[in-house]
Amino acid sequence: MGLSKNSKGGRARPAMNVTPLVDIVLVLLIIFMVVLPNSDPGASVELPTIEHGEDDPEDEEPFTLSLGRDGRMFFEAERLDDERFHAVLDQAHAAQPERKIILRADRQVPYGRVRSLFKIAQDIGFPGVMLRTNANPDAQSEPDTLAAVPPSATNGATAVASR
Repeated sequence: MGLSKNSKGGRARPAMNVTPLVDIVLVLLIIFMVVLPNSDPGASVELPTIEHGEDDPEDEEPFTLSLGRDGRMFFEAERLDDERFHAVLDQAHAAQPERKIILRADRQVPYGRVRSLFKIAQDIGFPGVMLRTNANPDAQSEPDTLAAVPPSATNGATAVASR
């Protein structure tokens, strides 16, 4: 605050200096202009990442369960219908209980359908259920496999490994 002299009387009156206030407001404006465009709209979520957890060379090649866009299922190269699906997986697990399974599904298949197959494979008792994905869905690249998730680790919830 400064003092200014009133022209009528000889008495000095205080005058407010707004320069520091304007400086603070401009700094805050610049901060908000930089920060707000970089924030994502919508809910704040922590996205999962992918880890290549198990690379044991002595492990057997896992079973492959594929689900096409049209809903057709294949176990290895064998076409499955919904009636035989559970029995074939039970039989394969009974024959080789230590062998894992990879679930491959077309991008257009609804998530609920993929999740139900994932859950069935866990309930049967496969020691690890993996999801086959592409590293970049827009590019045609080598597929990645999510780390095997033991059935006891998920407790019925969707499991995703982290990198």
